[in-house]
Amino acid sequence: MTILQSQIAQGVKPVPQAFTAGAVVAYRAEYTIPSGTTVATTDVIEMAVLPADHTLIGVTIVGAGFTTGTTAKVGLMSGEVGDDESARTCGSEIAATADVKDTESSAKASALAAIAKSDTDRAIGLQLSASEAGPSKTVTLVILMTQ
Repeated sequence: MTILQSQIAQGVKPVPQAFTAGAVVAYRAEYTIPSGTTVATTDVIEMAVLPADHTLIGVTIVGAGFTTGTTAKVGLMSGEVGDDESARTCGSEIAATADVKDTESSAKASALAAIAKSDTDRAIGLQLSASEAGPSKTVTLVILMTQ
């Protein structure tokens, strides 16, 4: 298993935060499979960060260029945000089988409501149902959250 990371997960791009209770913040986390790279079904892509004391109110999964029938599970990851060395897992709290073939899927509000606030930052990961090789395959998460 390999941990692949978006620029947000690597800390290259900052994670927006709602600094006022009730304020809503949206941001995009994107990962493009590089040329010559194959993402296996056991690999996890660390896509985004849910900052401490924030609640998800919307997640949209947008895929482009993937094989027909490929889906993704999206959820909170175990371990520390940005850790690409340890063995980490990816849950399916946000979406168990989101279609990623040139389409978008939205997480159900009831699934997001079940994710409790935490006093620590948490990673949001994605795991594909089929092996996919780059280039020209991109998955984007549009995160909507509040404090």
